[in-house]
Amino acid sequence: SQGGAGGAAAAAKVCVRELLPPTSALGAPPCCLAADLAHRVALSGAVGGDSVQLWDLDGGARLRDFRLGGPLHCMALNWTFRIALAAGGTGLVQLLDLESGATILEFPGHCDTVTCLAMS
Repeated sequence: SQGGAGGAAAAAKVCVRELLPPTSALGAPPCCLAADLAHRVALSGAVGGDSVQLWDLDGGARLRDFRLGGPLHCMALNWTFRIALAAGGTGLVQLLDLESGATILEFPGHCDTVTCLAMS
């Protein structure tokens, strides 16, 4: 197991290079990546895309697609609770249920592009 920031960076490079589909499969290059290395899952999204993909890091399978209310700019993942946040150009932040694929809540309070999200 690779630990620390160096291990996470190395795992992210492998994920982007080997796991995520080529540009043609997503419609654009990946712009966002959120991974939970302990649980071996990752979320990805394409530049200007309106969806997020959930991936199995061990087998490389796409587990689920999530449609968003607009273009994706950022996301955050919490696999312990099986949730993620996704947001972008419309200012809408969505809380996603990673098990069901449903949007749990929408937070429409931002008046411009959301460029960063985090959760713990």
